[in-house]
Amino acid sequence: YKACELIKSYGFELGIQLMIGLPEDSEEKCIYSAMETVRIKPSIARLYPTIVLNDTELLNMYRTGRYAPLDTEEAVSTTKKMYEIIDGAGINIIRVGLKSTDLITEGGQIQGHTYHPAFRQLVEGEIAKEKLESQLHELLKTKQDDKLSFTFYSSGTSFSNMIGNAKRNKKYFSDKYPHIKIKYAVDSQLEDGCYTVVKY
Repeated sequence: YKACELIKSYGFELGIQLMIGLPEDSEEKCIYSAMETVRIKPSIARLYPTIVLNDTELLNMYRTGRYAPLDTEEAVSTTKKMYEIIDGAGINIIRVGLKSTDLITEGGQIQGHTYHPAFRQLVEGEIAKEKLESQLHELLKTKQDDKLSFTFYSSGTSFSNMIGNAKRNKKYFSDKYPHIKIKYAVDSQLEDGCYTVVKY
């Protein structure tokens, strides 16, 4: 805490990097870290789920059963909650998940199932899905038609998150609401990360 205050007091840009899923970690600890990050008020933040690399002590712990890495869905779920806390406080999240490199490549040097090459989109896609479904539920409370049609809107930048990685959000809504016709469109008036649902 003192180091963070000193960095800010000298006029440097403060960034905080949080790792998710370290040994003896928990979702509660991760949420606490996100809330403390908001309290410290950095300019930027990075969220990195822990991955297991070859030739590391973490790999030895993994192989001997002393460490269980998060799977992709667990990592997305926890990171999403942290993302919403930090982003909601106006802190710029400049990185979510590791990018592919010569060392860190899917199916290469990585053990376990935490890593995904589009991890940020998985997280932001889950956030988009929740926002859309919440609005859809509210509209369905007042609409009892047999045939319902809705349009989901996002900004152009957020459109891929609305659709979801590998179109997983489209599949989710199609499978869960087979009686509803849903279109996906861009509304240039919407800010990035904002979504609206309109009945037509």
